[in-house]
Amino acid sequence: MTPPLAPELAATPADTRAAAAAAPRPPVDLPRLVVRRAAAVVAAGFVIALVLGVARMQRDVADELAGAAALARLAEVLATAASHDDAEVLDRLRALQADGALRHLRLTVRGPDGRDLVGIGAAPSAGWPWPALAAAAPPVSSWPLARPDGAAWQVTLVASPDSERREAIASGLESAALLVLLAAGVLAAVGWSVRRSLRPLRTMRRAIGRIEHEDRDSLRRLPPMPVAELESIAAALRHMAGALDAAQTHQRRLAQQVLTLQEDERQRLARELHDEFGQRLTAMRVDAAWLHKRLQGPPPADAELATVSASIGAQCERIQLDIRQLLTRLRPLDGEGEATTLQRLADLLAPLADGTRRALGGGACTVRWHAEDAAGRPVPWARVAACALPQAAALALYRISQEALTNVARHARASEATLALRVVVDAAGDGTAPRLRTIEWSVEDTGVGIADLDAALRRGNGLAGLHERVWALGGDLRCAPRAPGAARPGLALAARFELGAGGRAP
Repeated sequence: MTPPLAPELAATPADTRAAAAAAPRPPVDLPRLVVRRAAAVVAAGFVIALVLGVARMQRDVADELAGAAALARLAEVLATAASHDDAEVLDRLRALQADGALRHLRLTVRGPDGRDLVGIGAAPSAGWPWPALAAAAPPVSSWPLARPDGAAWQVTLVASPDSERREAIASGLESAALLVLLAAGVLAAVGWSVRRSLRPLRTMRRAIGRIEHEDRDSLRRLPPMPVAELESIAAALRHMAGALDAAQTHQRRLAQQVLTLQEDERQRLARELHDEFGQRLTAMRVDAAWLHKRLQGPPPADAELATVSASIGAQCERIQLDIRQLLTRLRPLDGEGEATTLQRLADLLAPLADGTRRALGGGACTVRWHAEDAAGRPVPWARVAACALPQAAALALYRISQEALTNVARHARASEATLALRVVVDAAGDGTAPRLRTIEWSVEDTGVGIADLDAALRRGNGLAGLHERVWALGGDLRCAPRAPGAARPGLALAARFELGAGGRAP
């Protein structure tokens, strides 16, 4: 026995119909769509042609019946003319003439004196604009009509094809106009269908163009297409956007691993310098101090050797100081249990600015900080100084600042440089420390600038290394002249780091 379905799994026919109605309709092939709409226009044209043909047939039948009745009345008048006087016969003929129902014939009644008494029907035209439509001379029939007074009228009946020609031409023009309208309708339906079906191509083209600016959300958000061919392209673009995101995420992870390996190697070198070279220098300073003390004793102590030993001790002290500075540059965040905060980062960036200022020969090099909340309101530095900074972001900010200021000191020949950081925080309403949202970093100088920025970003370890480190953390390094067109355009570097919820690195 089959167990009953659970209530949440049991599907009724109404549910099935509702689900089928809610499901999106599958796209239609473009050729089938165009043919279907063109066929609808052709069917509508056929119906219109059928209705017009029936109306024209009824009109032609009515005209033929009226012409036959007029011809019958004419025959009656001519047949009974002998029993009526001239005035009565002429009145009856003129009544037929006024009626104008006689078709394809021209009746002329001429008196004994050769004067035309009555003319009924259209006279044959003398010529025709198109020779191919011109007919031979129309047939003529003439006979005398006896009158009661013994005289005779001459009755002439001439065939007149002009009316038939006009009717044929009108019928042909109506058919041609209908064909033209039908063709125009088919073309309009095809054009409208193609334009409407291919209209999403503009959205797809804009989305593809945004790939150059690292914006693939437009590809992922492409709506369902109404045509199967476009839907297949859109599906391929959506898949490509996902593949590009996955590839970029993998590349960023690899770049972060490479940077981590670099930092690990710096840490190893720093440990070796501290453990091996530092200890040896300390021993040398101890020996130099002992030697200097011994040489300062009573005569025969050598004053010159004492001076040399003191110089050796001073040199060892300076080397140790240089090693400490080198260790700081190799492992800037390796403090004694210190957390990475904005204040600590500011303390680390200050020596970089001092070193750049000395390298510029006394030129200005300043570090500027600005903090604000999400609404753009300034936040005092005292409130954000203790904000925790992700280790990767702090190290990246220090390294790119170090590399940028080093480039300014070595190559820019600048008189002024500015390192600026703009911090955006989420101001907590409970009195706790705010949380970091974004950090905008920039370095500007008044130097000679770079002639070819694209080439500089592709070669060497300067701007290329900056771009790689910024890109690995999800940012984008922007490079441009500080003063375009000036004799010394300088250089402006800028990057933005999004720190995610709670100040966590992305």
